[in-house]
Amino acid sequence: MKAWMLDEPGKPLVLRDEPTPLPRRGAVLLRMEAVPLLSYTRSYVEGKLPYAFPPGPFSPGTDGIGIIKTVGEGVFGFRPGQRVVVHPHWVANEAVAEPE
Repeated sequence: MKAWMLDEPGKPLVLRDEPTPLPRRGAVLLRMEAVPLLSYTRSYVEGKLPYAFPPGPFSPGTDGIGIIKTVGEGVFGFRPGQRVVVHPHWVANEAVAEPE
């Protein structure tokens, strides 16, 4: 798959081929269609944040819109081909439990 990768903060982003990962239990694999370059992401890529640098190389970003390609074991309520939004800072207004 094509991915924008950052080898280390302060270096330029590089578009390259990466192995397609398999989704872990409870996760899905997305084909991202749109992603924002948020102000903190830019600072992160430029090496200007004093914290939160994971070991490289990695693909920066936390938000976006994509299509589910593969569903991992234990996932319910989602299916391949479904369009989803990714925003890790949303908080549910109700508690939801997995079906038994």
